[in-house]
Amino acid sequence: MRPGDWTCPSCNDHVFAKNDECRRCRTQRPEGAASVPGSVASRAPAQVARDGDWNCRGCGDLQFARNGTCRRCGQEKPSDAGLSPAVATAPVAVQGAKSDLRPGDWVCPRCNDHVFARNDNCRRCQTGRPSGADVAAIAAAAAVSNAALRGDIKPGDWHCPGCKDLQFARNTECRKCGTAKPLAGGHRGRSRSPRR
Repeated sequence: MRPGDWTCPSCNDHVFAKNDECRRCRTQRPEGAASVPGSVASRAPAQVARDGDWNCRGCGDLQFARNGTCRRCGQEKPSDAGLSPAVATAPVAVQGAKSDLRPGDWVCPRCNDHVFARNDNCRRCQTGRPSGADVAAIAAAAAVSNAALRGDIKPGDWHCPGCKDLQFARNTECRKCGTAKPLAGGHRGRSRSPRR
């Protein structure tokens, strides 16, 4: 969290300082909403998921493999949480897929691990790199399916045609590469034909 960010008291979502309402449940920012001072946030250790760890689909909190319920919101561990670290930690995997996939990087079709472009085999399961066309399809599918699992795709949200990053419906251009939002259905707005 950055200075001024706050945690929604209704759904525990992390809300950026610039927002007066929660993007997930629309709860208004409470007066004196708690935020984490920058110095504390910068000293917080990064959470690293280990085999079997899982992210709660209700609030996104990282859970140890041994936890049967979320320690933050009490939601039960999903049945697929222990299948593989990449699947069990879908929100973590999606963050990587959405913002850290660079040209040539690929997502392993066997274990869903993010593999850097320089590697011909997956570091986790040693599966070989799929063909070029499959690399982009697998990466896009992983980002979309994992985001859908988290419930992050809302009506009107769109994927940038330039970099495939998931955008909120309100964005008129891609926050990552600046590509303009495509018009729905490929239309270019009003017709130029004369009125009748």
